Amino acid sequence: MWEKRKGLDDFIKLSKVLPNDYKIVLVGLSEKQIAALPQNILGISRTENINQLVEIYSAADVYVNTSVEETMGLTTVEALACGTPAVVYNATAVPEMVNEKCGKVVNAGDIDGLIKAITTIDVKAEDCLLRAAEFEKDKQYNIYLKLYKNILGSEK
Repeated sequence: MWEKRKGLDDFIKLSKVLPNDYKIVLVGLSEKQIAALPQNILGISRTENINQLVEIYSAADVYVNTSVEETMGLTTVEALACGTPAVVYNATAVPEMVNEKCGKVVNAGDIDGLIKAITTIDVKAEDCLLRAAEFEKDKQYNIYLKLYKNILGSEK
């Protein structure tokens, strides 16, 4: 659900100051939210399948995550997995997914910082793909298992 904590208000602010040749695309909005959007924001209520979502991520020049309440930020990793660099706020767990090779991190609520990051980002799609691969589920499972084994082993 798009709401203030997910950054909808910041996208509205961003739309007012981005250069005219930029277009914001938001997926997962209600019909009421879509009707209230400024002209330079394209609102999509939902995607029909994963292929359509991949097309959207892949067509983007940059993925922007303005959420201030995320536990993991799956959409950020999905964008990276499509070779799309990410610009994220330094709030929650999302900045842990982005490094200097695949995106930029800006202060939460810093619209000027977002604009600068969006308009100057210069990373390779291959680096985004490599970063996303680090979050592959089997790789993460093995990290957790090793951690738990170390904890349990140290309690003996």
